[in-house]
Amino acid sequence: MNLLLLPVFSFSCNFETDLCKFLNLFNAPLQFVRARAFQLTDDYAPERDHTLNNLAGSFVYVNTIGQPVNSVGELRSSRFIPTTGCKVRFYYYMNSATNPGLLTFMIRNQTAGPTTYLWSTSKIIGDYWERQELLIPAGSLVELLIEVQSLGGGGFIGLDDLSFSSQCNNSNGFLPYGTTTRPTGTTTRPTCTYTCNDGRCIGRDKVKIFI
Repeated sequence: MNLLLLPVFSFSCNFETDLCKFLNLFNAPLQFVRARAFQLTDDYAPERDHTLNNLAGSFVYVNTIGQPVNSVGELRSSRFIPTTGCKVRFYYYMNSATNPGLLTFMIRNQTAGPTTYLWSTSKIIGDYWERQELLIPAGSLVELLIEVQSLGGGGFIGLDDLSFSSQCNNSNGFLPYGTTTRPTGTTTRPTCTYTCNDGRCIGRDKVKIFI
């Protein structure tokens, strides 16, 4: 008889007391804010959290109403080493009359380095919490990035009960700093002083001048 082994989620954050080990990107236009449902009065804000399912429960959210298009906020996790089967599970909230924005999950293995896309959504799900579970590729030390981007219009994007499976091994290590991105601008070639009949450029030392 084959038994289905479900992942055990060891580290979890319900945001009831703080942001746990998550940090906002400093000076980003948008910020994740921890709040209780009764503190928010906007029509599109959550009326309850997911953990306690009441007005007193806490969660984190980003309000994109009135924000310029392409404004970004980012929540960063502590570092961990994903082995085979590493998963992140969370509940998210997306509510708006037009477009709440884009919610994206990524990982990276370098500070300020390139990111690996995991999942994203911009759909309106209304006034309730939806569950999502993502598989994180096994590899070296990484951190999870949760990004919100304003797409115009605006609404509320919330997160609650975020947890990692036991295959995501917590670490106190530091990520190496990302390499400098190669410039994408056009390089200006030096002017060619001497050109052959076939278009090839030749150096001054190859030229014989007859007087």
